[in-house]
Amino acid sequence: MVNMLKMDMYRLFKSKAFKVVLIVVVILNLTYGPLVRLLSYISERTASSDSEPVVWERSMNFADIVRSPLGFFDSILILLSIVWFSHADLGHGYIKNIAGQLSQKGYTVISKFIVVGIQNFFLVLSAVIAQTIGYIPVKDINFTEELSSAIGYFWLKWLLMLAISAIILLFSSGLKSKTAATTTAVLMGGQILSLTYMLFSFGIRKIPLKFLKEFSLGDYMPDSLMSEAEPPVVKSIIVSLVIITVFMTATVNVFNNKDVN
Repeated sequence: MVNMLKMDMYRLFKSKAFKVVLIVVVILNLTYGPLVRLLSYISERTASSDSEPVVWERSMNFADIVRSPLGFFDSILILLSIVWFSHADLGHGYIKNIAGQLSQKGYTVISKFIVVGIQNFFLVLSAVIAQTIGYIPVKDINFTEELSSAIGYFWLKWLLMLAISAIILLFSSGLKSKTAATTTAVLMGGQILSLTYMLFSFGIRKIPLKFLKEFSLGDYMPDSLMSEAEPPVVKSIIVSLVIITVFMTATVNVFNNKDVN
């Protein structure tokens, strides 16, 4: 298992897809600060005399970046990188040779899951660092206020992203469907499923049970929870652990029962 992890780590950091995603995530986050300042400057210049003046808030807490580091595009990119990494070794003989050396083929899936968690942490941390560097020329950043709680939310969102990763791995490694995995990554990374959750919730609330009258599916989905600046801690941990346990168990069982190409 340790050797499997070493090989997957080597494969991750040598892959062109990982390097491209890292570069794009860093560039995107470096531009956020200057772009926000530019838009604010344009608003100041184009505002009519009757409208309220636009005031550029110079101060900013580093904790705000740590708490919510990812935007629309980088969230999707990071989840897509999971698809590319987890599907890259299928159908090329590599996974067949490795799986044949293990007592359980499903160990390869567990190894991928661990490495995906490391990859997620590395990419999100890169986003935080790049975004901070981008804001330094245009903001006065306070590096101490609320930092301890923000770090807690950083790890909480990492756990929620790991839960999404477990869902993606079921499609990419378990069912070997790159299309389904890619679709899931885009929909969940872009938080595009909100309307679907609302429709399901509406249908569930029609069930004549009192405790379902206020039910909202989005409150129990990792992508919806991750979109909140400060998601509920206990609920997020429970949701993440349940999803990881259910989907990783399903993925390992499906993988064990399928022929490896």
